[in-house]
Amino acid sequence: MKISTNSPSLVLLATLCSVLGCGDSGGGDVAGDWDGTGNGDGDGDPTGDGDPTGDGDGDPTGDGDPTGDGDPTGDGDPTGDGDPTGDGDGDPPLDPATQFEAATQWSVPDGGWIGQGFVRLFGSASDAGDQDWTTTDLDGDGQLDLVVTSDWDGVDFDVLGYPNAPHWDVYKGGANGFANSATAWTVPSGGWTGQGFVRLGGSASDAGDQDWTTTDLDGDGQLDLVVTSDWDGVDFDVLGYPNAPHWDVYKGGANGFANSATTWTVPSGGWTGQGFVRLGGNASDAGDQDWTTTDLDGDGQLDLVVTSDWDGVDFDVLGYPNAPHWDVYKGGANGFANSA
Repeated sequence: MKISTNSPSLVLLATLCSVLGCGDSGGGDVAGDWDGTGNGDGDGDPTGDGDPTGDGDGDPTGDGDPTGDGDPTGDGDPTGDGDPTGDGDGDPPLDPATQFEAATQWSVPDGGWIGQGFVRLFGSASDAGDQDWTTTDLDGDGQLDLVVTSDWDGVDFDVLGYPNAPHWDVYKGGANGFANSATAWTVPSGGWTGQGFVRLGGSASDAGDQDWTTTDLDGDGQLDLVVTSDWDGVDFDVLGYPNAPHWDVYKGGANGFANSATTWTVPSGGWTGQGFVRLGGNASDAGDQDWTTTDLDGDGQLDLVVTSDWDGVDFDVLGYPNAPHWDVYKGGANGFANSA
């Protein structure tokens, strides 16, 4: 049967299509298909590509958040107010991998500064009743110890037990703190005149004083007390200068330093007319050298390394410019080599 274009039936069909969104003739539309996909899903996406608006922004809902994760731009700031975490400080969220864990309490004994305690890893006495202390692995067990070396009673600043029983108090390090009671660490006579070895290292300032430090000079894993020079009020020289330059080494043991020193031979050089007065030094007068002590060749023993000198005009690496080099006096069982 033929239907006139002016037929009421055709007009009704056209009206329904405009309201219901009938698909095109090539879409395979089914009854009730609002999006023209022919599948009757009515999702408003005629192409089925997840972009019903056809604007190419990948935002199917048109709400400005294509992923639906609450962060439209994907920059970690969902509100776009410059405060990603919403805590008001404008900082990005913290990475847990970069944060410290909760604190563990580390027990510390009484002592240190009077009325204050061990307020730092090291400290120097300044008021009556104060102690000098530091933290170092004195016994070579791989854990730091709290070492009290001296005290001041308001009149005298001396090594503990001076003069009859000089010693340091060692609060040995454990798993969760330092020991509550100290172990006496024997110390020989010497150091500063009338005061002793008041610290782990010291420089001569009065007649009769010595220069000293603590280091594992012989490479046995324990700190040694090393006296390198002294001052007689006129000359400040390496021990035994000039005929037999040496350092005195009080080797470290289980409970203290040896009472008597072992002679550690030292070559000629260092400061002009003074020698290698310390473990390291800088040139300051014509003829002086720069030097240090380090295990340069990796054999487990410290070497004496001369790196440069000053002739009063030029301060250069040894052999500059044609053959630059350092002179290395290798460490042995009882001293440094005589020749570099």
